[in-house]
Amino acid sequence: MGWSHGFAEGSKAERYVQADLTWRNDLMQLRGGIYGGDGNYTRWAGASGSIAMMDGSTFIANRINDAFAVVSTSGEPDVPVRYENQLIGKTDAGGHLLVPWASSYYRAKYSIDPLGLPSAVGTPIVEQRIAVRRGSGYLLEFPVSRVVAATATLYDAAGQPLPIGAAVTVNGKPGAYVGWDGIAYMEGLQTRNALIIALPDGGTC
Repeated sequence: MGWSHGFAEGSKAERYVQADLTWRNDLMQLRGGIYGGDGNYTRWAGASGSIAMMDGSTFIANRINDAFAVVSTSGEPDVPVRYENQLIGKTDAGGHLLVPWASSYYRAKYSIDPLGLPSAVGTPIVEQRIAVRRGSGYLLEFPVSRVVAATATLYDAAGQPLPIGAAVTVNGKPGAYVGWDGIAYMEGLQTRNALIIALPDGGTC
């Protein structure tokens, strides 16, 4: 919030006063005031802001003087978003966050916090760098998707837990490993799943 006030008095007892008040938040800037003298006063008021439309959504913000970016998380809400490693907010119910003060022509770093995602949600990309042209906007997409995951204990034919370090391929996709006591965490599961385990001694099962 800001304000200003002025007062002047002439040689013939002519008086002039002026005062104004400014209130600014994330959505708009409101200004109003009065000026004049000798009972003849003029009152004024004004509002300024921006409306950005992108990716099927409409965003209301304060004045965008340079450039802007819209972060999209594929419809996933409440995902923490960082700009140059500083937390700037979370995505809304539609999975969007407007960055209205992006610096034009500067290749800034935008990132999302994967620790803020639900356990059943994953993303292959958590950081991107982009430069926006002055007077324009950019849609920055982070492909967030729901994943079906499970922790399972794997045993061999003799009923013993599989050894630590055994590599697990789930439905043709590698990336899981057996830990202590035969426990393995697997993602991308379906209703029925096929597992291929490469044992440390070179065998498979």
